[in-house]
Amino acid sequence: TLIYTSNIFNTFTSTDTILFDQNINSLDSAHTYQIELLSNGLSVGFSPSASSIYLNSTPTDNALNLSWTENVPWSNTSYTIYKKNLSGQFDSIASSASQLYIDTNLINGQEYCYYIQSKGSYSVEGIDTNLINKSQIHCNSPIDNVAPCSPQIITLNSNCEENTLSFL
Repeated sequence: TLIYTSNIFNTFTSTDTILFDQNINSLDSAHTYQIELLSNGLSVGFSPSASSIYLNSTPTDNALNLSWTENVPWSNTSYTIYKKNLSGQFDSIASSASQLYIDTNLINGQEYCYYIQSKGSYSVEGIDTNLINKSQIHCNSPIDNVAPCSPQIITLNSNCEENTLSFL
């Protein structure tokens, strides 16, 4: 679906390269974008498709397992995890080279909100090396879903003179 058409430019150095796609539902799925270059009204070509980051989480006892996916034609070198603080602002709490992070020491039943920001590049000379991509804001609550340790098996051996209690 066409969402934006830029102005006509005579050179590539003066082109508009930033688009903020607002008022979209990013909670239910990632969004994928592609750019078409036109010259005198004729298609010159298309960019590879690139998606927004989609953040998900799995609750466990006093922790949330964060994971995210994306489909981009560039290489991401780092991910920064942001978490909403008590004043409603987001703080950077960690960075990761992989698409996984476990936030621990949380309170079961309390909601925590996060977003992910990636940093990457195409590794091609002349193309911006500071590509930033963000996820949606995702919230979840940890829950106690970890079974307790199995009870110890107790055996009692008894005879008239001696009783022995054993734990296995």
